Parts: sequence; structure tokens; C-alpha cells
Amino acid sequence: MRKLIRSYPRAFCSLLIIVLAAIMFFGFRNYPKDEQLQTEKRITIEVVNDNALHYTNTYEVTTKSITLGEIIDELGIVQYSGSTINRYITSLDGMEADETRKEWWGFYINDEFAQTGVDSTNIKDGDKYTFVFNVGYQ
Repeated sequence: MRKLIRSYPRAFCSLLIIVLAAIMFFGFRNYPKDEQLQTEKRITIEVVNDNALHYTNTYEVTTKSITLGEIIDELGIVQYSGSTINRYITSLDGMEADETRKEWWGFYINDEFAQTGVDSTNIKDGDKYTFVFNVGYQ
């Protein structure tokens, strides 16, 4: 390794700069801004299961929390599997998703399918978060 670094010092330095820039970009992209830390936000959380139950429950929440994961934990309406970093929702409002039957919980932010997990989703004042019980993976 040392011989390779001595042979190509510019390439190594360039690679090191690219890696550090990527770490900084992805590390700070979801870091909450100061105004998110200090202000109270009002959001709506909706839990929907239109399959056999035709169930809908709405929570109006006022909070200083930062992520959606924090809020649903505080409400006590969720159960997970997986690690604390990469949690997979298995149950909401007491309704459990069975992976063997291809059941799963997805969520939407203002009626658009979320592109991040609940622990990476920073909440914004006035937003609506809808959790939908799904069957099938298509």
C-alpha cells in the first residue's frame, strides 16, 4: 500500500479529497438547521389500512422533535425490527405487517411517497405524514 501511495501521490490525494467531500456532503445534507431545533411544529400523522379493516386514525401533533421517527416513538404507536440505525416498521396502531404475506408499511409526505426512512425524515411545520398498510411489492 505504501509503495502504491509513493508511486501515485497525486492520485491518492485526489481520491482522498473526493472521499472527504462525499462524507461531508452526505453527512451534513440531513443535518437539521438551527430553526428546526428551536421552533415548535404542527404536523398531521395519518395511519391508513384500507385492506380488510378500512381503518384511518389521525394524530394532530405539536412538537419540537426533529425527525418523524422521534415523533412516532413518542406517540407509542410503532414497533420496529432491525437496528437502531436502520429500523423497519412492523406495526402501527397495533396493526402488524406480515412479511411472509408481503405486507408492509409505506409512508407519504404531503401525498408523495417518501424517499427516506422515518429516522432520516426531518419534519416541517404544516406537513402531513401518511402511513399506508400495503400488500404486495409491485
